[in-house]
Amino acid sequence: VFDYIERAATVLDANLVGFTHAAEKLTEYLERAFGDFDATIGVTSRIKTRDSLKEKIVRNSLYKDAPADRIVFEMHDIIGVKIECRFFKDEALLYRKICETFCVDVGDGFFSPADKKAIRLKLDAPQPEKQKNGFSIYRVDGNVAYAGENYNFELQIKSLVNSFWSEIEHKLIYKNN
Repeated sequence: VFDYIERAATVLDANLVGFTHAAEKLTEYLERAFGDFDATIGVTSRIKTRDSLKEKIVRNSLYKDAPADRIVFEMHDIIGVKIECRFFKDEALLYRKICETFCVDVGDGFFSPADKKAIRLKLDAPQPEKQKNGFSIYRVDGNVAYAGENYNFELQIKSLVNSFWSEIEHKLIYKNN
């Protein structure tokens, strides 16, 4: 398991530039597409860190699911993107706007905007979805093609209050050893 984790972390390190560029392009597109929407506060992204990758592999026994050299490319949230809005009601409005924009069915439940086929969102799942903590969240899996590689990402739509509480929960419960 330790060897698997180290090999997966090495793959992450070796591809960090690609993940970073893909996240930047994705963030730029979403900012252009939804930044002028009245409820939107901003769009941010992150790449899973080595430590977070290691923790997730162990916590979810991912070493059983895919080879170490592919796990970072198969992980649905190796890139995380958040569109932040003001209020709870704005989350639903923003999700509907995303569905209107990502209107081209490209198969397997994925949809793309008409002007950007390289970005795909899996919009066939019911939203919002219930989290393990019982709260609802708009969380959509996606994929972006960049420089000949496909990168998975998770898109979250969160109001300021939900962002605040999820940060607290993440630090106190999820990451608390």
